[in-house]
Amino acid sequence: MKIMISACLTGENCKYNGQNNRNSKVLELLSGNDIVTVCPEVLGGLPTPRIPAEIVNGTVTRRDGVSVDSEYRMGAEKTLDIAVRLHPDLIILQSRSPSCGVNERYDGSFSGRLVRGSGVTAELLIKHGFSVMDIADLRDSDRKTGTMTVRLQPAYDSALAAIIRSRLEEHGLDIPGTAYFDESLDHLSAYYDRPGRMYYVLLKRGELIGGIGLSEFYGFPDCCEMQKLYLRKDETGKGFGYRMVRQIEDTAKELGYHRIYLETHTKLQAAIRLYEKSGYMLIERPEAVVHSTMNRFYLKELY
Repeated sequence: MKIMISACLTGENCKYNGQNNRNSKVLELLSGNDIVTVCPEVLGGLPTPRIPAEIVNGTVTRRDGVSVDSEYRMGAEKTLDIAVRLHPDLIILQSRSPSCGVNERYDGSFSGRLVRGSGVTAELLIKHGFSVMDIADLRDSDRKTGTMTVRLQPAYDSALAAIIRSRLEEHGLDIPGTAYFDESLDHLSAYYDRPGRMYYVLLKRGELIGGIGLSEFYGFPDCCEMQKLYLRKDETGKGFGYRMVRQIEDTAKELGYHRIYLETHTKLQAAIRLYEKSGYMLIERPEAVVHSTMNRFYLKELY
């Protein structure tokens, strides 16, 4: 997989203070991939070290009040040129930066407060259709299969909804009372962007092939519900489902849940085998069923 990544994350001393954001775990996860490093600030002609800057009323401004907007936007354009030329499968950028921040950035007060929104480089790359993620959203990577698990972002919403609908149609479950008609299905990133919830997508060489999520479930104490585990049909039978279940179980523990509930249907026999082999126990139908058409219910104790 060809991955473009913020240079500071690989250990290059291009951060504003002359240091870097080297992350050994991240480098280990990405080992074996074709890595291309970029620093938009340096590409824009800014020195290292340099005075910190944030986006203030739409303009990238140094802490001393001097505008460096033109340099930051020049760096963004040059980064885009590199991306257009090299066609990376995925672009991974440093968090919170006025250039590279993907999900959030500093609010312009130089007080450490964060706001939702992207830096100028991230925004430009996303606008031109590149697959861009924040380094904080990388969950794991497998060199052998060319896959990585990342937190769901809005850019993946439509592809994920298409996979879910396709798999339900295949099993005759494109009917009311299933996820097929969930109001949030086309905007799952927004649905799971809340405390106590999480959704991961599985990428293979930059292309989305599946996903799995969890959300709070009030039918049992300290319980979450495993939700929307789907894989593209041509990627089933390769062990990805078991890997995704383990990941969501680890996340459930991290979020403080003690047990996981799930609901499925007898038409989904491959999924049922996966759940039972993963230690989920068949239970009676609980009162708090989310999808009324489902007819098999499982629970697993995490502790």
